[in-house]
Amino acid sequence: MTYVDHIVEVKEQETNVLAELQTLFPSSSKTTLRRMLQAGRVIVDGEIVHSAKCNLTIGQTLEVVSRERAPPPPAKTTAGGRKIDVVYEDDDILVLDKPAGLLTVATDKMESDTLHSRAQSHVRRGTKRAWAHIVHRLDRKTSGLLVFGRYEEAKINLQTQFAERSAERIYHAIVEGRLEGEGTERCHLFEDQNHRVFKSKPEKEGSREAITHWKALSHSSKYTLVQVRIETGRRHQIRVQMSELGHPILGDKEHGSSGNPINRLCLHASRLKFKHPKTGEEVQCQSAIPSSFNRLVPISIE
Repeated sequence: MTYVDHIVEVKEQETNVLAELQTLFPSSSKTTLRRMLQAGRVIVDGEIVHSAKCNLTIGQTLEVVSRERAPPPPAKTTAGGRKIDVVYEDDDILVLDKPAGLLTVATDKMESDTLHSRAQSHVRRGTKRAWAHIVHRLDRKTSGLLVFGRYEEAKINLQTQFAERSAERIYHAIVEGRLEGEGTERCHLFEDQNHRVFKSKPEKEGSREAITHWKALSHSSKYTLVQVRIETGRRHQIRVQMSELGHPILGDKEHGSSGNPINRLCLHASRLKFKHPKTGEEVQCQSAIPSSFNRLVPISIE
């Protein structure tokens, strides 16, 4: 749906932006209205607003512009002088697009630059007491979507969704060789004291079940673009299971890849879907497959 321009003046009582948008567009879900805010299409007294809870007082003017008139997506902002790519943000959650090569969170070496430290700097622009709670992680070499909770209850709610497998996590990867069709990999994985991950027997103490669904999308002469959906989120899960399948992820020398033509692990967390921890509305975020992947395999997305 493409909304035309709307301009209204708050006349009867104080309200907030989300309530006014619900009045204007009663058939639209809260998720749709929040996306409108994130796209910069809502203007109050000449200023773009992104917060659904922004208060409106009598006499203020709220304008909703069409998609055609919406401002272009902002360039990557900075947090503490470091780049950060915000995909979705409201008062409860923050979804970021992590670049390959950046740690999600510091290790025992206490690295100062991580996605978490950048998220912290970002949320503290508004208040020094704000916090970005870690919900899940991506390997350092993997790029793509990560969600943070803005408070403890939001974090717990999101982690419960992941544990109960109701949240959806989609990845795209380039693997070596020609892989056809689709399938599901189920096995147990074990992580040793050096953080190396191996396929193991179910009865091995400390092993955990890993479930991965994959589908081949397109091919080149040497490689295959694969869509992957994970039910469980084990460390190196996709990397180990694709290697066990005989098609290691390109650039993953640790798990048997023989090449690294674009100098990175070809694994990207491209879609994330979950229920909003406060409203229960569906939140769905997407991150484009890195353009460098297209140099290896024609991009085909489902």
